[in-house]
Amino acid sequence: MAKDGTTLTIGLIYITLIGLVWIFLFARFEYCYPMDGCYNLVYFITTPGLTTLFGALFLVPSFILALIFITTSYSTTTGKVAFGFGVFGWIFGIIGNIDILSYYTNVNYVPTLMLIFFLGLAVFGTIVFVRVWKFDDFARDRVKFIWGIVNLSLMGLVWIFWIGGILWSFPIFIMYNDFFLGVFFYVPAFILNAVFFAQARGITSGKVGFGLGVPGWVLCLIGIIFEIRFPHFYTDVVSIIFYLIITSLIILSGIILFTRVYKAAEYAPAITEPIRQPTTTIPSVSPARMPPGPPCPDCSRATRHIAQYNRYYCDHCQKYI
Repeated sequence: MAKDGTTLTIGLIYITLIGLVWIFLFARFEYCYPMDGCYNLVYFITTPGLTTLFGALFLVPSFILALIFITTSYSTTTGKVAFGFGVFGWIFGIIGNIDILSYYTNVNYVPTLMLIFFLGLAVFGTIVFVRVWKFDDFARDRVKFIWGIVNLSLMGLVWIFWIGGILWSFPIFIMYNDFFLGVFFYVPAFILNAVFFAQARGITSGKVGFGLGVPGWVLCLIGIIFEIRFPHFYTDVVSIIFYLIITSLIILSGIILFTRVYKAAEYAPAITEPIRQPTTTIPSVSPARMPPGPPCPDCSRATRHIAQYNRYYCDHCQKYI
């Protein structure tokens, strides 16, 4: 059985947009390099279209998991994981098509439509994810929810921009100092923080994720400081400010997320011994020795005397009087 109508409608729009992205990946794309020749090829095999292709690949598992989420009654994990894959896809798609529209000339309609599709995916995907609140108790802690999104999104953004810097030689990336080592600590920290974020009662993953994030933060800050003190030829002021802001927000959100570990502990079910209900053994009394008893006040039936407790017992009501 599907979820509520709002979730179903928004989810269908989301997966429809993913389908449109994949359809237009095979459209003809006309573009020209500045001071160079022009081309007319299938969009996804062009050099400008590679970034969008990477984003579309992330949307494949997001499509499948989002479909499962909106069409099942109790599945919430699929919605969370679909959102995680979707974020990477949206970022690649938005960045790639903005880059095309700002750099290449005489482009046709394809990158503009793609940009609209990816912006729509970011909006409707976020709304679908918020609908997880309706079906899961992990959103009881809204501080954890909000700062968890900030922390995971920024760590993912660093990796996407850093990989982009390697592939497309953007000057924004610091590759030859301690920042390079710091981003590798973000990988296990991202995974464990995602596990902690997605669970209502996860505790250990939050602690370990924080522990692995700390050396990543320190190395990234050291890398930025060294880059300020000994800049490389490709480093500019915008790059330094960008990474300083991003790293500061990752540290802040990571610390806040870690403080919610103890809040999550409040939701952990207490482990208690099962309460044993006392059982009353009614000793058998020989009918020959049973003295006559007064009638039961509830059912007016005859009672019998239980010598062991020196009380009268009603067999019909199954209680002492």
